[in-house]
Amino acid sequence: MKKALEILKLLISLLILVSIISFVFWCIWYIFRLFNSVEPPVQAAMITAFVGFSSLIISNFYTSQREINLKLREKKVEVYSKFIESWIQTLLSIGLKSKENSSNNLTSLNTDYLIQDFTNTLKEITDDLILWGSDEIIKNYRDFQKTLPHEYSSEMEKNAGIINFGRFMLAIRKDLGHRNQGIDEYDLMSFFITDIDNFREKKPQIDELIKKAIEK
Repeated sequence: MKKALEILKLLISLLILVSIISFVFWCIWYIFRLFNSVEPPVQAAMITAFVGFSSLIISNFYTSQREINLKLREKKVEVYSKFIESWIQTLLSIGLKSKENSSNNLTSLNTDYLIQDFTNTLKEITDDLILWGSDEIIKNYRDFQKTLPHEYSSEMEKNAGIINFGRFMLAIRKDLGHRNQGIDEYDLMSFFITDIDNFREKKPQIDELIKKAIEK
């Protein structure tokens, strides 16, 4: 009985589809017949009106899409700027602590500062990212959260978390229209890390740690 109902539904769907296609073809045939029945000057006027009307619709559509994209980009910039500003403030706090401890190595410091200052912002912007971020941004944000260092992380795990943030920033730049040609996550993080060359030397190990964290 269930199979018979499914077949009946399929037949009804096919009948509706055929009816719609037939109606469309009939409309086209009717318009074509009507067009051929009028005088050439009227035909020219009809063509001009059709072209003008079509151009107006297309122009309004693209204008509307452009306005939507501009508003969406403005919102993205607002959300992403809030995220980056919080990160920079966190780094400034860590930098002050680094000076107090006479250390230039970011990963040698207690990551409690990074976690404490950053956690609240992550919670606040998550909803905004879901609403306004692209598919790639949401994926990269999820991966970034998986690699956030904690107080029990090894130095290499801290390095991986920091570099993965650079990858997230690359995704943000791409979502805002930048090509990211000739730059990578290490280039971006070099603005915040003085010993970035040491990170590059450990790239295979860092990439492997990021991969494992993301696959969990």
